[in-house]
Amino acid sequence: MEKISPAIGSGLSTLIGDQWKRQRKIANPSFTKRSVDGFSYVFHECIDEMFAEWEERNERVLDITLEMKKLTLRIVIKCLFSTDISRFSDSVTSALEVLQEYSMMKLWSPQTLSDSDERAYENAKESIDTIIYQIIHDRRAAPATEHQDLLGMYMSAIYDDTGEGMSDVQLRHEVMNLFLAGHETTANGVAFALYLLATHAAEQEKLSAEVDERLKGKICTLEDLKGLEYTERVFKESLRLYPSSWGMSRVALEDYRYKNYVFPKGSDFIIAQWGLHRNQNYWEDPLKFDPDRFTADRIKAVHKYAYLPFGAGARKCIGVHLAEAEGRTILVRIAQRYSLNVTSGSEPQLKARLFMTSEPGLKLELIKRT
Repeated sequence: MEKISPAIGSGLSTLIGDQWKRQRKIANPSFTKRSVDGFSYVFHECIDEMFAEWEERNERVLDITLEMKKLTLRIVIKCLFSTDISRFSDSVTSALEVLQEYSMMKLWSPQTLSDSDERAYENAKESIDTIIYQIIHDRRAAPATEHQDLLGMYMSAIYDDTGEGMSDVQLRHEVMNLFLAGHETTANGVAFALYLLATHAAEQEKLSAEVDERLKGKICTLEDLKGLEYTERVFKESLRLYPSSWGMSRVALEDYRYKNYVFPKGSDFIIAQWGLHRNQNYWEDPLKFDPDRFTADRIKAVHKYAYLPFGAGARKCIGVHLAEAEGRTILVRIAQRYSLNVTSGSEPQLKARLFMTSEPGLKLELIKRT
């Protein structure tokens, strides 16, 4: 991942070794379950805004991939900055698209990068940096108050070894990492979950029945999510079949021997969750959408490293609690309000960018429940 750090910055996704450990330690308190609880209201505010926009547009068929990307970007912006900076949303979205494409080309085929690609990258980077640094500057210039958002938590965090906080540059890097990893992964995960429900009527009916019975029309809290066990299994199963993080990289810290092969220190490895999650050696009928494979009795028979939507070990995604709470909350709110149907041409057209997505997006028919 350090190969793409020029595009997204030297944050938690790209740092390695002692630098990563130092940064992870200072960032951990911002992503505990308790911290995530404080962002629940943001989920609902942004979902309500999305529903209002849908009502105004009065369209039954939606590009649900695009809609989820817009929603999760709105959520991550509010979680980061507390304030509404929707006037920048289009600029941020466009810049992130360019940075993603550039990063993939830089990683897999750097020889194909043209002068126009480099100019587009520089323009996108400058555009998003201008927004981020202005927000950081305004926050530092404001009266000293405790901001209960991610930027505020980051700005108040102190390194043990220096007694100082993050520099503006490091804050920028972490914000960039959250922009990229904090919205598109969840958006794609929810979009694929909605698609799977639309194509599996029995499972959709079962989820809706659970939501109706447990919540009885009220807005769900994060505590409520714990009781929505089938909804949780649906989300997990959708991430198994369509993991947003389709692959992750690791580097050998020492020479490593496997059977008759020797991999020298510094060798790059790609762990492909996409293949692992669909491997018949670990999963029964792996291509089938079966949320109940995640019941306690069945999942305990599966190898603990056969399911890695958020990675594993020390470098497991720091935002796992936030992503799971956000994704399941969105699923519940949509299930309370709409029934889902597929439309012609709605089958996923998968594209492995930095994250797995469908291009064009998944189009679903949403029918208002009565």
